[in-house]
Formats: sequence, structure tokens, C-alpha cells
Amino acid sequence: MWAGGAAVVGLALLLGSQSAFRPLRGDPVAVFAFPAAVMILGAAAVDQRTNRPPVPLAVRLGDASYSLYLIHFGLVTGVFELVVHGGANQAALQPVWAAVAATVVCAVALAFYRLVELPLLGWSRRLVTSGNRP
Repeated sequence: MWAGGAAVVGLALLLGSQSAFRPLRGDPVAVFAFPAAVMILGAAAVDQRTNRPPVPLAVRLGDASYSLYLIHFGLVTGVFELVVHGGANQAALQPVWAAVAATVVCAVALAFYRLVELPLLGWSRRLVTSGNRP
């Protein structure tokens, strides 16, 4: 039971991180990494306790995790700049914009994985197995 609660608490802290951790605003580890770690720990614990089949979207995001890692900072920064300069940076909307940013990052990461990472992995695998060097 604690695992599901940890996942929900981590997600809530992550979505409300700008207001929940206002005193720690200058420390990105406290503001983003800790809530994300709590959420991932809870979700992993729930996954290990159940015999349910894996969620296809979660599997795809796991496969695309390196692409997600590579592009998330630029995209989140871009969404943040659009929100701030677009005048929609009211405190009440911050969780909504966090969810929008997460959705955009995941969608772009999946496309990047499919269109860039997979072809490069195939190309490098062919190079290694053929013995040719670039």
C-alpha cells in the first residue's frame, strides 16, 4: 500500500514543485529530483508487487528513456519560456503547464527514439557485425 501512496505523493510533489518547494526554489535536486525519485520508487514497488501485464506506453517510454534524457531539458525550458513570456505563469496554472510539458517531452522523446535513435542503433549494429569501420 505504501508503494502506491509514494508514487502518488511523488507525482503530486513533482507537479506542484514550484509552489510546494518555494523555499528551495534555487535547488533543482530538491525541487525536481527528489519528487521524481519518490514517484519512480513507488511505481517500481507497485510494479514488483503485481502480476499485471506491463503497460505498453510505459514500456515504450522505458525504451525511449535515453532519448527522453537527451531532450527533456531543452523542451522543458522551451515550454517554461513560452509560459513565462506568454503571460500564463499564474500559480494556479503551474501544475497544468507541468503536465503539458511532461506530455510534450514524452511525445517528442518517443518520436526522437523512433526516427533517430533506432536507425542509429541499427546502423551501428551493422557496422560492428560487418567488421567495417566508419
